[in-house]
Amino acid sequence: MTTIRLALLAAILVAPALAAADGVRLRSADGSVEVAGELLSFDGEFYRIDTIYGPMTLDAARVGCEGAACPDPARFSPELRLSGPTALGALLVPALIEGFAARADQSVERIITDDRHFTYVLTDRATGQPSIRFRFRLAGSDEAFADVLAGEADVALSAREARPGEVVLVREAGLGSLDAPGRSTPGRTAPEAC
Repeated sequence: MTTIRLALLAAILVAPALAAADGVRLRSADGSVEVAGELLSFDGEFYRIDTIYGPMTLDAARVGCEGAACPDPARFSPELRLSGPTALGALLVPALIEGFAARADQSVERIITDDRHFTYVLTDRATGQPSIRFRFRLAGSDEAFADVLAGEADVALSAREARPGEVVLVREAGLGSLDAPGRSTPGRTAPEAC
């Protein structure tokens, strides 16, 4: 534990000044731990920052965030990025989202960016706060898997099972195993939707 604190202290002493747009400083309540770097993501529970020692993930409940790029945890709403064929991305999944929203007393807004990109925003009717965003990119199954590998999508919607080469690439990228139970659910869709 002492080694970790010393490494973090060293990171603070030699860390460059925070970048104006993306720089953050995460500090424990007692001030014993402080880490600076570029904010990579915030999921409502954990900050992920790029430090001089590489990416680090810290529990938001244990550190405070300082800097222009710090998100407001009270106004946080998760975002899920999906990429896949029109039959799934523009028809099936949006219908499921709309059905869920109706049952959960959420209002739904569809924001169209262009013919291949749109976002669904679900908002809690009681608070008026967005509860989740679903960002869609309509693409073929090949592109959907590539988007996940490139970090541009969280979910690949596909009209086919993952090919062996895609399974290997996803595993090598540290994203898990697509052929493990529960990691994928093959379905049937019209071939032209691929």
